[in-house]
Amino acid sequence: MTSFTAKRISRTGTIRLYAPPETIFPLFTPEEEKKWAAGWEFAPVYPGDGQVEENFIFTTRTHDHHHQGQAIWIVSHYDPAACRIAYYRIEPGDKVGHIQIDCRAGDGGQTLATVTYIYTGLAQAGNRFIEGFTAAHYQEFIGFWEQAINHYLETGKTLPPGH
Repeated sequence: MTSFTAKRISRTGTIRLYAPPETIFPLFTPEEEKKWAAGWEFAPVYPGDGQVEENFIFTTRTHDHHHQGQAIWIVSHYDPAACRIAYYRIEPGDKVGHIQIDCRAGDGGQTLATVTYIYTGLAQAGNRFIEGFTAAHYQEFIGFWEQAINHYLETGKTLPPGH
């Protein structure tokens, strides 16, 4: 029996994006995320053609929150008609994340996308991450999503990191 006690944190934020949900929602799938998330790369596992569906599994390396190493992703919910998608993100020996994105129509043809991250530590490193995943940090993180997606919508280009 180990003396490790896992920590958990949940953060939610809503971003305003300058296009309707039917345009925005696909940008939250693995292939389309490349359009706005600088450095985003993924490798499909199953199905190997990268077709998004529930239980689609893919991997990433070194993306967001300064994670070093491979992360395993599983699409846990996929409902394009309702503009909802959710993922589990497993970082072995570190933490597990659950990410849920719900898009809904806003004023003037815009989209309000509510993004929830729930992280659970698997080890002390994961717990340390959770301790630093403050509300202010999350607002900055999700605010960059808003900036990057709107930049892509306006220019068709990916916003470089750090802008």
